[in-house]
Amino acid sequence: MDLKVMRYFVSTVKAGSITRAAATLYVTQPTLTRQIHELEEELGHPLLERSRQGISLTPRGLIFYQRASELLEMATRLKDEIRGSDELAGTITMAVAETPAMSILALSMSGFIREHPFVSFDVISASRDLALPRLNAGLCDLALLILPPDPSMDFIDLRAACPWGLIVPRTHPLAVKTQITAADLRGLPLLMSKGPLSSGDLDAWLGFPATQLRIGATFNLLNNSLPMARAGMGAVLTFAGIVDPLPDDLLFIPLHPRINSGAYLAWKKARPLSDAARLFLERAREEIRARGAFVPS
Repeated sequence: MDLKVMRYFVSTVKAGSITRAAATLYVTQPTLTRQIHELEEELGHPLLERSRQGISLTPRGLIFYQRASELLEMATRLKDEIRGSDELAGTITMAVAETPAMSILALSMSGFIREHPFVSFDVISASRDLALPRLNAGLCDLALLILPPDPSMDFIDLRAACPWGLIVPRTHPLAVKTQITAADLRGLPLLMSKGPLSSGDLDAWLGFPATQLRIGATFNLLNNSLPMARAGMGAVLTFAGIVDPLPDDLLFIPLHPRINSGAYLAWKKARPLSDAARLFLERAREEIRARGAFVPS
């Protein structure tokens, strides 16, 4: 098995048929069919199901497609990093949580690409449970997290203090309150990101495990939760400043006592960084140290 065969397979799945994939890859249909058959024989399992409507993935084919796509992405990144030139170039891939502290990094990113115009950023919105596997697999250089990283990572503390609260429609019964207490959340239908459910800080503030909250739905992107809040599925438990300003029909009410979320730019300790990622981290560290604490308005 080699990268060429993996690329053939991934292209075939994306095209939805061997005929269309062969035209895209500039190979004959019999050649592509033979390559896929040989791949299936090597692996000992069928990867594709053929029908008059086209092709579909078997369960093992889906696993192979996902892993092959990751390997091809890593191969492209490796080629770009090694090929290089005298001019700093390449792509810095970041998996980022939704946090207003992203504005801190955006300033550093903007200044960095002005100085190094052949460097670009690939920013992937991802909650912690999606960001960490990408970081561990080498599919991204950096991850912006709202909870402290584990000991296998180095990180920069962005020194952010993002206050937690509820987003509710202005017609919600809690909209008359100026602050939200733990008692207000008991039995209240809530919408929230998966990541904070594992936060010990939230457990301590509540006085009971966050897993006992009444969760109507979880989400990865805050914007997707706003229509659900309008539809009456629950109040959104999140922190201030991600959507700024909020739509006029929605209201943010802070928690009391105040609880803040941090922000951490993390990377794997044991994995060497590209020159571009290493230099960007140096710049970001200096700028964050000089800027002081960040508190969203």
